[in-house]
Amino acid sequence: MDLDFDSDEFRWGLVSMLVVMLASRFTFSVSRLGWKYMRGTPPPLNPEHYGTKWTDALLWGVCTGVAVGVVRVLVRKGAAGVWKGLGHRLPGQDEEIS
Repeated sequence: MDLDFDSDEFRWGLVSMLVVMLASRFTFSVSRLGWKYMRGTPPPLNPEHYGTKWTDALLWGVCTGVAVGVVRVLVRKGAAGVWKGLGHRLPGQDEEIS
């Protein structure tokens, strides 16, 4: 398999990966601040720790998973709109989808 660094497919893959990574990191940081504000304690970043309650570990996992998942969809959708606005097509989408 030969990589074509000038292809739209490669560029879109790079752009989408970078925006998702940045948005996920930002979301995780905001989640940590939100947890500390709402609960008054740092989030359980290590759920295996013997002092971490099951409820805290599960709640943290659900909250961060949902937050990162939702932000990932929003960011990719927004990036796709910008990509289309710049005159590019997403890989695998030959026909116009509204």
